[in-house]
Amino acid sequence: PPTDVNVVYTVLVMSKKIASKLQQEVAILTLDECIYSKAKELIWLHQEELKDIVLRLGGFHIVLNWLGTIGKLYSQSGLEDLWMEADIFSSTSAAGE
Repeated sequence: PPTDVNVVYTVLVMSKKIASKLQQEVAILTLDECIYSKAKELIWLHQEELKDIVLRLGGFHIVLNWLGTIGKLYSQSGLEDLWMEADIFSSTSAAGE
């Protein structure tokens, strides 16, 4: 599975080798949230060996986290009531169920 620590470590090491062959100073990897967290832990554990790797969180997960933040910011603000009163959403849709 792609989230296995050994698989993630192998990808990091191979990415570093590929970047080196292409005469790149760093290897930049874009990962989903689950693999990103495992890769980040491995980079912290092997700081010297994997120092030339830059990790990026994929766009989908950035947007997902951003929307979650907006949702928490506006929870209990009355926005759900406004949507229901305007017949834009039903009560279950407005609550995200």
